[in-house]
Amino acid sequence: MHVVASLHPTPSPRTSYPPAPAVTATWSEDDQALLDILFMAEPLPAEPSLEDVKMDDTFSSPAPDNEVHVQQEVQPASLVEKQIGYKPLAIDDSIAIVNETYRSILAFSLSGRALSTGANIMGWEDKRLLDGTSLKFSLRKQFPGQNALRLMASTWQCLSDPECSDTKFRGLMTLRVLQRVNDDTIVAMRDSQSEDCSKIYRCVYILFRVRTRKGFLICVRSIAPERLTDPALNSLDYEGKTVQWVDMSSWFVFEHAADEDIFFQEGGAHIEYGGCMDNGDNESVAVLAMNTLSIVLRWETTMVGPLFTLPVST
Repeated sequence: MHVVASLHPTPSPRTSYPPAPAVTATWSEDDQALLDILFMAEPLPAEPSLEDVKMDDTFSSPAPDNEVHVQQEVQPASLVEKQIGYKPLAIDDSIAIVNETYRSILAFSLSGRALSTGANIMGWEDKRLLDGTSLKFSLRKQFPGQNALRLMASTWQCLSDPECSDTKFRGLMTLRVLQRVNDDTIVAMRDSQSEDCSKIYRCVYILFRVRTRKGFLICVRSIAPERLTDPALNSLDYEGKTVQWVDMSSWFVFEHAADEDIFFQEGGAHIEYGGCMDNGDNESVAVLAMNTLSIVLRWETTMVGPLFTLPVST
C-alpha cells in the first residue's frame, strides 16, 4: 500500500465566476483548449474557504442571455501606460472581445505542418503544427486526484500577478498589468526578446476567466496595438530596441474528469493548453514551439507539484 502526497497544496477557491457566452456550437473535447504562463512553487495565498463563500445567482443560475458582465475599476496611469500611450479599454469593448474570443475557441482547429508526432511527452498528448509563421498547438493531460476548480484558481492567481509570472516564467515573458477591469478580466502587456536580443516581441492582451459547461476556461487574446496604444510611441521600447507586435491567442481549459460535483469532488481533472501564436517571422517559430512545451511543464511542476509515494510504516 502506498500513500500519494503532493508537495504543493492548492488554495480553496471562490465559487462564483462569469458564465461563458451563449453559443450555438456544442463543446467537444477537441474544441476545449487551455492558456499560457503562470506558476508558483510556494503555497499560494488562500482564498475564502468554500464554507465561507455564498454561491450566488451568477454561478448557480447563469443569466438568461449568458452575457459576461464586468464592472470597471479606475487605475492610476503607470509608467508603462505612459510609455506606450495606453488608452483604457471600455466596458462594452471588453465584453465584446470576451464573447468573440470564446466563439473563436469553439471554432479553433489544428492545421498545418506537424512539428511534433502527437506522442506523449511527460504524460502530455503533444500536438504542435506550423501554419506559415503561426504556431498552433494543443497539449492535454489528465491529473487523477486533482480538482479543476482549485487548479483554475491557483493558475489565475499567478497569471494575474506580475511578480509571480515574472518569477515562474523568467526568460519566457515580462508581464505588466495595464488595467484591472474586474476580478475576472484584466488587460496586460507582455514582452519577450528575440534570440539575439535585438528586438522585443510585444503584445497587449485581454486576460479573462469564465465558467464553461464542463469546467473553466482561462484565456489570453491579443488586441491590435492601434486600438489601445499610441502608434507614435509603440515602435521602440524604452531602451531603443525595435518593437515587433505579435498576434497571440492561448488558453487553459480545466475540466472535471468524472461526472461528479466540480467543486467538492477530487475525482481528477483534464487540463488542456492550446492556442495560436504568431510573431510575424520564421526565425522565432522554433523558440515558440519550445516555449509552449516549457510553459505547460512549468505549470505542472508548480501548480500540481511532483507526486511521490510513501511506503506505509510497519
